[in-house]
Formats: sequence, C-alpha cells, structure tokens
Amino acid sequence: MKKVFSIIALSAMTLSLSSFTNQDLLIFEAPTCFEGARALVIMTDGQINLSNHRRVLAYTRACEAGELTFN
Repeated sequence: MKKVFSIIALSAMTLSLSSFTNQDLLIFEAPTCFEGARALVIMTDGQINLSNHRRVLAYTRACEAGELTFN
C-alpha cells in the first residue's frame, strides 16, 4: 500500500511540475529603489531611526540615478 501512495504522489508531482514554466518560478518582483534602500539600512543597522533615515534617502536617490542596484 505504501508503494501505491508513493507512485501516486510521484505521478502527481511530475504532472504538476511539468505544467510550470520559467515565468511561473519568478515569484517575487525586483524591489523598488526605496524598498531596497530601506532593507539595506535595516540589514546593517537593525532598524530605521532618526540617525540613519538620511542614508535611506541617499541610497534611494543613488538607485534612481542608476548608481546603485538591488538584486
């Protein structure tokens, strides 16, 4: 009985995976400049506060100017 369930599960998984394309695997979109800058500051400092909020703005401007990318 265990073999039967394994075969059924494997068949279902193979069938479901074969219907996906590469485009379906792209779950997340690229972050916006502000989201990337905010995440970078949170990653380095642990939080956004009054002493580092200007870095978020500077990173955002640099990203929008094409000098910095978040991938």
